[in-house]
Amino acid sequence: MCSDWRTLVQYVCIIKNMVERAPAKFEFDLLQFISQYDGLTVRQVFEEFGKPHGYIRGTIVKSMDRLLKKGMLERTEVEGTYVYRSKFESDKMERRLVESFIEHRLGGSLQPIVNFLSAKENFTAEEIAQIRSLVEKLDA
Repeated sequence: MCSDWRTLVQYVCIIKNMVERAPAKFEFDLLQFISQYDGLTVRQVFEEFGKPHGYIRGTIVKSMDRLLKKGMLERTEVEGTYVYRSKFESDKMERRLVESFIEHRLGGSLQPIVNFLSAKENFTAEEIAQIRSLVEKLDA
């Protein structure tokens, strides 16, 4: 029973860290890249993402290690090589990043976003349709 309690506490700590430790912009971009594939090695990530963006291999390795510790990547060993996968799909990562920004940077308030949208002048037809749909949903 005691080991079950410890496991529960560890699980809660992991979830808490995942919520509190949202990815930085670079980490988010890296996660989005990795989530497009069904597993990549550090070398593949460096060659296909790091080099074209001007990052050194060490930056990629450290960032992937941080994302692994944050619980956003998973790592498995395949034939002696570590393969990394995102634990989240791209659209879920975007939502999580926005939620984290609102909670941690805006104190949970949507008012700055409303102000920003009110001042924005050029919306696409699709954006206008999405906003109308949201307003209708809120009015229901």
